[in-house]
Amino acid sequence: MNLSQADCLARAERVMRNAGLLRVERVGQSIFADSTDQQNQVTIRCVADRQMVFFVAAGRHHNERITVDLTGMLLRAFRESR
Repeated sequence: MNLSQADCLARAERVMRNAGLLRVERVGQSIFADSTDQQNQVTIRCVADRQMVFFVAAGRHHNERITVDLTGMLLRAFRESR
């Protein structure tokens, strides 16, 4: 990742809003949001000085496929976003 911290956070927030996620909010180095069914939470954390972006999802369904799909969708959208 070669974005500034501000650009990374702006992209992460835009990606989450465009995905239709709910309660999108910025806290420190991270953007947090809820899935549309409010059963899963996702985070994109930007650490520009280390050139790193973390994608994390957690859910209540005990179904790994849901969180894997959420993080995959966000990762693809983040990479494709400009």
